[in-house]
Amino acid sequence: MVKSNMYYKLNKPYALRKWLKTPYVLYNLDLNSLEALQENEFEMLANCDGLYNIKENDILRRFENKNIISKCEKGHCIDEIQKYKFYN
Repeated sequence: MVKSNMYYKLNKPYALRKWLKTPYVLYNLDLNSLEALQENEFEMLANCDGLYNIKENDILRRFENKNIISKCEKGHCIDEIQKYKFYN
């Protein structure tokens, strides 16, 4: 199966957050819950903003199957509240 490039976006109610002691976090805004991520997962999700053309891979498929991300048209951006934020 040939892997193709696609645009993805983080689905609502998810957002990316980073704290000094918890650097890679997927935050569910509705449930106020956190899921720790591996660095490579966080970096992949950080590109799921509807602006980056990303090559399909196992990480993307896993998060897509969990309904955390979805394929989208170029330019279908995530909401401001979903964008990466760092807190110290």
